[in-house]
Amino acid sequence: MVRMRKRRISDVADRARSKAWYAANGEYARTRNKIWRTENPGKVAASCRAWALANPIKLMLGRAKHRALKNGLEFRISERDVPIPEFCPVLGIKLIFGAKDNAPSIDRIINRLGYIPGNVVVVSWRANRLKGDASISEMEAIVKFYKELLDAPYQG
Repeated sequence: MVRMRKRRISDVADRARSKAWYAANGEYARTRNKIWRTENPGKVAASCRAWALANPIKLMLGRAKHRALKNGLEFRISERDVPIPEFCPVLGIKLIFGAKDNAPSIDRIINRLGYIPGNVVVVSWRANRLKGDASISEMEAIVKFYKELLDAPYQG
């Protein structure tokens, strides 16, 4: 028979004591943590990988927020603003977290508007990379150029 742990009344008190200890010894705790992370890079990397696999949408949002801050763009999206489709709406390939070209990626429809609701769509990393920051007219010009190039007789 498995014994279930009853919630102790002192759990709240334990948390309060922990907060108080950290408030008084925060610098010491941060220093010890930094030393431990330096001495255990493999454990740190494994922990980061495990978190990323367990929280792929949070990871995508965190990276997008970092890019927004770095580039001075607005960031107001949450998990509900970036539903992940099963297939890339541009290329039709299955989206798979962790796969390079098939990984889901948050694309800004109008780049200068930033990451705001209604201006983001999830596509494959490959589709997002191909689009880059090109405008529709630039993408149409590229398609037109290569279509004409491929339709012309070979001059080899």
